[in-house]
Amino acid sequence: MCSYLNYHNGGVCVFPQEHDNETRTLLGVKYYYDTYPEDGIPVPEGFSYLRTDNGIDVYQNDSFLGMGFSYDTYLPRSEFDNIVETGENCAEVMLHTLVVEDEDVALVKDILKPHQEGYRCQEREFFDKFTMTSDGFSAKIKLNQPEVMFVSVPYEDQGWIAECNGEELSFIRANIGLLAFRLPAGENELNFRYQSPVDRIGRYVTCAGWIVMLIYVMIQEKKRMN
Repeated sequence: MCSYLNYHNGGVCVFPQEHDNETRTLLGVKYYYDTYPEDGIPVPEGFSYLRTDNGIDVYQNDSFLGMGFSYDTYLPRSEFDNIVETGENCAEVMLHTLVVEDEDVALVKDILKPHQEGYRCQEREFFDKFTMTSDGFSAKIKLNQPEVMFVSVPYEDQGWIAECNGEELSFIRANIGLLAFRLPAGENELNFRYQSPVDRIGRYVTCAGWIVMLIYVMIQEKKRMN
C-alpha cells in the first residue's frame, strides 16, 4: 500500500513525505509533534502551530477529517491502477473518491456515483462519535440516507467482527488496504472488534483439550469403581 500513498522509507520507519498532506488527511493524522527540531526537517505542509507541550511544539492538520467519513463517488481498482501510471497523486484521488476492488463495485454503485476525472468530494457525513477500544473501535452516526463510510483501519477479512445496531455488518476492502462499509439511513451504532484467527484456533484447541481430559478422567474413574 505504501507505494500508492507517496510514502518515504526512512530505514527504521515508513512515513508520508512532508508535502503530501492528502495522505495524512486520508489516514486520520490530526497532530504533528516536532520532537527533534534540531534535525532540520520542516513541519509538514498544511500543519499550523497549535501549542507547546513539555517543550515540544505541536502542529494541527488544517485539513483533518477524522476517523470515519463518507464518499459520494467510487473508482474500481483496475481503473485506479491505470490512473497511477499517469503519475497522478494517488492519495489525493483516494481522499476524494473511494477506491474499491473490482469485485466489490456492485456493493457500492447503488449509493455512490462513478468517478469523474478531477472530481473533488463536496459533501461528507462524519461519525458523531468515534472511540477506540482495547480490541477495535465503536462509533455512532445519524444519516438522512444510506451512505458508504470509510475508516483508515487496516483491512482483515478474517479478523474483524463488525456489528451495526446489534446486527452483523459486512465490510469491504477500500483504498487499497483499508475498510469501508454501507450504512442505512437513521441512527447507527457501530461496534468493531478485532480477533486474531490464531487466537480463535488457540481457544478451539484449549476447549478440545479440556474435553479430552474430562473424558480421560471419567474413564479412569469408571475403571477405579469397577
